[in-house]
Amino acid sequence: MKPVFEVQKGFDNPSEALNSSAYKIYRSRTRISSLKFYVGAAKDHIEKSNTIPVDFQKELSKFEGIVSIGRTKVTEKQNSYEFKNVHLYVSNCETLDGFSRICYVYGLRGERENCIMVKECARSRGDNYSAYYKILSSLLKKEEFLEENNEFVITKENISTFISLVNKISNNSQKKIYSQQFTDEIQKVNGSYFNTFYWDGGTNVKYSNGTSLKEYKDPTDNIDSYLEKIFNEIDNTSDAERLRVIGNKLVEFGRFAEMKANLMQKNNVKHKIEKFESFSEKHSETSGT
Repeated sequence: MKPVFEVQKGFDNPSEALNSSAYKIYRSRTRISSLKFYVGAAKDHIEKSNTIPVDFQKELSKFEGIVSIGRTKVTEKQNSYEFKNVHLYVSNCETLDGFSRICYVYGLRGERENCIMVKECARSRGDNYSAYYKILSSLLKKEEFLEENNEFVITKENISTFISLVNKISNNSQKKIYSQQFTDEIQKVNGSYFNTFYWDGGTNVKYSNGTSLKEYKDPTDNIDSYLEKIFNEIDNTSDAERLRVIGNKLVEFGRFAEMKANLMQKNNVKHKIEKFESFSEKHSETSGT
């Protein structure tokens, strides 16, 4: 299924979203450059929060990505706001939406001043998920952060570790080492329905070929060069049997790709086709090596 990003109009109903031939991922139209009042570098905005304790504000200001501060209009004064909790976004964020969001951080104000809480998201408008949250959650569990009701407790003792982890995610997003994992979850935004995806990665990024990559590259990037090599070999080969072997391999690959595409479209999920043993055996028999 081919993903379509930067769309404003989703599907009319959840069923259509689940059975479409293409994922639609919601992206906001509003650029962060137009929201400087409450969006930008952490060091410029964190201290505005009335819910995050001062001791935590100092550490959160070291976050190297983009933050947005939730705000409530103070009715007594026009254009006066109370700033509250914080959304964390990766440093190459361009718009405020789930595509670039890492997590949501909030204080308990009066209940537990010695900690702050982290969860995936909390929004009344727009999409309500964070595409980098599963990576963060995995890292926090690995570091044995306390988890309560699917939220993490950040204390004065581990806040520096938390900042180190979110900075790592933010910096890695620029290097494009994370792959896209689409889900069956549906988001309703502005009256229409959108698909959801999460960035997949962490400390050991592995892709479908089982290898770890320092930098993620679209697997289709090299297809043209591979095909060029194949066609050059066909063009320069005078051995009829060798040409038949090449032709048979191309047919097998074509059947494999078509079969997987049909299966993915039918079930509307990315199926992991574990091992086509018969295909592997045929490939090794005809490989000529």
